[in-house]
Amino acid sequence: MENGAPQRGRGGPVRVTKTPDGRTVQSFRSHPIYGFDKIKEKVMTELNCPQMELPPLDTSEKKFNAQSRLFVGNLPRDIPYEELKELFSKYGELGQVYFNKDGAYAFINFDYKANAEKAKTELQGKMVRNRPMKIRYASVTTGVKVKNLTPYVSNELLHKSFSVFGEIESCRVIVDDRGKTTGDGVVVFCDKKGATIALKKCQEECYFLTRYEICRPVPAFCYLVRFVSVSS
Repeated sequence: MENGAPQRGRGGPVRVTKTPDGRTVQSFRSHPIYGFDKIKEKVMTELNCPQMELPPLDTSEKKFNAQSRLFVGNLPRDIPYEELKELFSKYGELGQVYFNKDGAYAFINFDYKANAEKAKTELQGKMVRNRPMKIRYASVTTGVKVKNLTPYVSNELLHKSFSVFGEIESCRVIVDDRGKTTGDGVVVFCDKKGATIALKKCQEECYFLTRYEICRPVPAFCYLVRFVSVSS
């Protein structure tokens, strides 16, 4: 049989190709009757490849996440720490509150982003001892931008693949207006350590998220990104 020629069977067309290392693999194409999922299931079964049914990703907001953290500037240096906390605590439960008196600024972590947004909206410019507060969302420094993703990488697979580096706060594959993947994704870790390990792995080695049996695998590229919540 000629390399690349399609085989036909009850499950639809299957294409046999040679990999760069000389292996023979089968890939599948869409079929008007059976559809993509049926063909994928048939081919994967024939190849006797391990399959994993990933559970739906929990997209609910985690408490005290990085995107519910506010930066508060232009504070009076003589304001007591407890008074500062009391000023913001009426809008929601507070996590870590860091106050730098010399710099006249503070970082305040709310339980949820909606509460942070409410505090930001209502306290923006509020006079505290004759000084107007300047409030914005704090930059997120634990985010990793992942590029070169194949169309087979879902939110669940991206989360599963990068959770080996550390606990993940949020994760998503970026899609366009039609819902088609752009080949990019964003993973936000709970701490900087996880993001650093993921970056090191992807830059110093090849990290593949898919196998030859599914599609031609390509290594994922990633780099650290600093971003501010879109609501800022």
